[in-house]
Amino acid sequence: MLAISYRGDTFNADGSPSSLGSDDDNAIDVRAAAAYLHGIGAKSVSAIGASLGGDAVGDAEARSPSGTFDKMIFLGSEGGDAPQKLRGRKLFIVARDDASASGPRLPGISKHYEQAPQPKQLIVLNGSAHAQFLFDTGEGPQLIREILKFLKSN
Repeated sequence: MLAISYRGDTFNADGSPSSLGSDDDNAIDVRAAAAYLHGIGAKSVSAIGASLGGDAVGDAEARSPSGTFDKMIFLGSEGGDAPQKLRGRKLFIVARDDASASGPRLPGISKHYEQAPQPKQLIVLNGSAHAQFLFDTGEGPQLIREILKFLKSN
């Protein structure tokens, strides 16, 4: 397992994360991490990206000529700017009432899900928690079960 801290990551005064890096930088960082894992002998690389991290995973995959990930999980994320270019297995997970300042996230995530090629799956959980904050809700146990089931599948 490898956790990524993007270049330019900082924290706001309230402790919430903030990223000063660009979307391109984040995708490059994700691709570099996957290349490192492949370089040390990993035969299969999967990624879980929450919110901005999911966009970085999707953008890294879409920009790779031969594909980077065997499996991708997007938590509260549309999965980047080019869902039609995502290879491998894809799992989109979002809370039904998750919303940003610009409105509900489910419509945008559903649109990107529809544009992504098979194999893919969309799971809509109850509640309004965003991305990784789903783990701290009553939906947390189901979220963990769904992620583990997806990662174990062929």
